[in-house]
Amino acid sequence: MTADLYLLVPIRHPAMVSDKDHQYRCLEALFGSLAGQSDPRYVLRVICDRSQVLPPLPAQGQRVDVDIPPPVKPSEQDREQEVLNPFRVDKGRRLLAGLDGVPPEAFVMNVDDDDLLHSDVVRTIQAGSDSTDGWVIDRGYVWFDGSSDIFEADGLHLACGTTIAVRAKHFKFSDQSALEDDILIELAGHRDWFALLNSDGLSYERVPFRGVIYRRGHANSMQTRLLPTADPTAPIWTWTGLQSRLPNGMRLRIKRFLHARRNAGVGPADALLYHWDRPHAFSGDLYRTMTGGKLEAQDSAA
Repeated sequence: MTADLYLLVPIRHPAMVSDKDHQYRCLEALFGSLAGQSDPRYVLRVICDRSQVLPPLPAQGQRVDVDIPPPVKPSEQDREQEVLNPFRVDKGRRLLAGLDGVPPEAFVMNVDDDDLLHSDVVRTIQAGSDSTDGWVIDRGYVWFDGSSDIFEADGLHLACGTTIAVRAKHFKFSDQSALEDDILIELAGHRDWFALLNSDGLSYERVPFRGVIYRRGHANSMQTRLLPTADPTAPIWTWTGLQSRLPNGMRLRIKRFLHARRNAGVGPADALLYHWDRPHAFSGDLYRTMTGGKLEAQDSAA
């Protein structure tokens, strides 16, 4: 496999970030997980506002400065999709800037700025078939920021944006159509990327290990800031520790019920569901496995 792999990190406008110190620490951890990749054959593009303060980039890193104004803040009365869509359009514009000049055969992967990649993800993609059109990380971990527990998660590509790689040639839009909000929303949506891979004639492979840590529940998370009930059951597990005592499947049934109640009149509850189970302590050993041994100071914080 000789095709390039471009990792695109779209960073939202500073006006949309409530805790810049936390964002900086998340970026340090992300860049550590990328610097620790066992195969260095990738290009990292960080798409950000010109005023953005970044930690040192890995050797493969490129900063892409953009002048994109922050989206209009939605009203409190807007429904979920109406709340999120301006932020998805903003993310789509930044990804579009990151796609500029990417070779058609290269793989493109969105990487959210608060997640962590397993140190063997790049190696696995580079060792894959030349005929595949993309890659999916459908298994990983969910970590509620600041918690000492981390949960194994299946179906994570339905919830986490750092899970899909697609060859650039499959993003088919003209310069004019790329300016339309619907196109930008699709470009920002990992479920839309997965739907693209399920189009007729396309094929994809799955990363054969838990390849990503999906960080949830911090101050800068869009779900936390805009949709405080996006996971209405999270406080139950955080405050009571019931996760380890519930039978398999019980939590998923509780989530389905509460999501259905919350989403009445908004959309299908199952669209937001994925399954996690089997908590682990977020230890230094797990962190070093994910990051290739970089940024070990993070162990004490985790």
